[in-house]
Amino acid sequence: MGTNPASVDTKTGMLILNPRVWEKYTTFEKNFIIAHEEGHFVNPNGSEEDADLYAIKKLAGTEPKSLAKSIATLDKIPNITEERLDMLYYEALKIDAQMGNNEAKEKIEKFETMYNKRTTFPKKVRRADGDNENDIIVSDPKSKVEPGRSHKTNGIVLGGFYFSFTNIILLCTLIFMIRSKK
Repeated sequence: MGTNPASVDTKTGMLILNPRVWEKYTTFEKNFIIAHEEGHFVNPNGSEEDADLYAIKKLAGTEPKSLAKSIATLDKIPNITEERLDMLYYEALKIDAQMGNNEAKEKIEKFETMYNKRTTFPKKVRRADGDNENDIIVSDPKSKVEPGRSHKTNGIVLGGFYFSFTNIILLCTLIFMIRSKK
């Protein structure tokens, strides 16, 4: 289980808790984690995001700021991507807006305007050179990173990794030199 707080056997519904990390969570966070695992049991072919959304919907309105607490819980769990958090934040805003929160409606409009598409969310892209401090945020991971930036941020994204054009040229040169010696 590593650092995951819980898992579920989707055939039997048996919930397995990780005692090394379980006690680090608040009561609300534990309820969210259990609801997330229930989401996997209810929809065994669903994604992590589907289970997250199931938990968010199940806990919505159960206590003050439940939607914000749900997102905060996910943010506390290791290995959650920025893309997943942003997608769930957007979904939580939609739920909040449906419950009559006008401020949430305004945030949805700002969120959608910021990313120009209703289904595209920002993604944190890992740099291939391991420079995590300078990770890049792009709205479409298949597109080229913003042109006109320095060699550290001007490149392409492949398989979730960022490759600068400088590194690509150096790699091609190295391959060419190795092949030409044969």
